[in-house]
Amino acid sequence: MSAEELTSTTDPAALAHSTLAFTRVDSQVYEENMQAALWDRSVWPEVRVALVWCDASVGPTMLAGWYLANMVATRWPARSRKVELVRFEGGESFPASGQA
Repeated sequence: MSAEELTSTTDPAALAHSTLAFTRVDSQVYEENMQAALWDRSVWPEVRVALVWCDASVGPTMLAGWYLANMVATRWPARSRKVELVRFEGGESFPASGQA
């Protein structure tokens, strides 16, 4: 992508009212939401969960995927939802059609 294309498709000011707001939320909120959605099988007990992580994605995305995968491997409650871990080799945040 050329510098001109990048400039025409991005808005640095959007960072101030979108992404930065998420970084200011107490991480415990995210933890509690994850536990409610993935550990409690009383609602929609047959729902399948897959963590699809792209190995060429940006650092924070890969770190979040690693964190969840590590949690599944080390401290996942036995009666909670099963999580399938799927690595998308060469994939980025928005993999191209046909990329696999």
